[in-house]
Amino acid sequence: MVKFNAPGDQPVVRARWYQMSGGGALYLKFFDDNNGVPGEEIHSTVVAQNLVEGWCERDLLDAGYVMNGDFWMGIKAFSSTSPSISGL
Repeated sequence: MVKFNAPGDQPVVRARWYQMSGGGALYLKFFDDNNGVPGEEIHSTVVAQNLVEGWCERDLLDAGYVMNGDFWMGIKAFSSTSPSISGL
């Protein structure tokens, strides 16, 4: 999980992460902030295409995610998820 701060209503434009190998699938998850720790889940999307070794990116502008203040973004793995290092 990585904590972010959006000053005012700001769209989430993209997410980036680094994968040690290609393939698999994962969830990108968004949580509100609960006194400095992840709170309630507010958005979730599955990513299962174009996952390559190295930096991967998912355009989220069309998803319409708008955040205000502190929020958290993270990855939840499936059994098929490639080992990755979150670089959100």
